[in-house]
Amino acid sequence: MSDLVAALEIVGARWALLLVERLLEGPQRYGDLQRELKVPTNILATRLRELEEAGCCAGCRCGTTPGPTR
Repeated sequence: MSDLVAALEIVGARWALLLVERLLEGPQRYGDLQRELKVPTNILATRLRELEEAGCCAGCRCGTTPGPTR
């Protein structure tokens, strides 16, 4: 399989390339991605899992909610 075919298998799924574009900007919160891209939550979870399994991104589960900004 060529490198191009392998890359398209990863980012060719609907929403995947938009997610990669956003993740290149730096760490993103799940809720922010969902709200700003308007991607259904089940699709977002699936695509993030696929990208993580492919080594395109690393997920981290942060159990805290951000405090108020000043």
